Amino acid sequence: MNYLDGRSDHRIVMALSLAGLAMEDGCVIDTAEAMSVTFPNYVELMQNLGAKMEITD
Repeated sequence: MNYLDGRSDHRIVMALSLAGLAMEDGCVIDTAEAMSVTFPNYVELMQNLGAKMEITD
């Protein structure tokens, strides 16, 4: 598993999430809650498109 730092920036978090889709082992993005600033249903939309993403605490 790859651990990435989203820097509490919604733009970085969403960019890393797309890069994470290409990672064979997957990834965990720290401070991913930052994406709720501009796109609160981002993960749900990506799941509807077939992405294997989830939000965990």
